[in-house]
This record gives sequence, C-alpha cells and structure tokens, in this order.
Amino acid sequence: MLLSTDASGNSKWVSLSSYQHLHRSTYGYFLSLIDLSAELCLGRNELALKNLQDMFNFDAVKLIIKNETLPFEMRAIFMRILLNLHMD
Repeated sequence: MLLSTDASGNSKWVSLSSYQHLHRSTYGYFLSLIDLSAELCLGRNELALKNLQDMFNFDAVKLIIKNETLPFEMRAIFMRILLNLHMD
C-alpha cells in the first residue's frame, strides 16, 4: 500500500498494483530510486552501505522478493539490493 496525495492535498491509501497503472511516471521514478540504491551498494562505499542497510534491512527485502503479488520488475530490483547490499 502507498499513501497517495492529490493536487488538493487529500491523501488516501492505494494498492501498489493500482498505483502502478494510474501513476506510471511516479511509479517508474520510484523504481529508479530503488535501482539507484542498488547501484550505490557497489564499490564497497561504507557510508552508503550503512545508511542503506538501515533503510533496506534483510528481512524486509526478503519479504518483498518473496511476495508474488508484487510486480516482477520491483522484485527484480529488490533482488539486486539483496545481492549488492547483503550478500556481497
């Protein structure tokens, strides 16, 4: 579930699959940010690794990867985070 806010400031909870179809550009931006996080884990950047391990702990990443209701593209990016952040 995501908290979506419209132009007038009203907020409501929206399922990820609905958000993916209604707000494709924002969803793509979200995936790009997650992918950038996976890229930052390369090169043994200790500061990035410490901060990203706080954001993407092993158990949360594992749950996202195992959740079959999430889109494959999102699960693939979180798989890269698992490999680059927790396994490398």
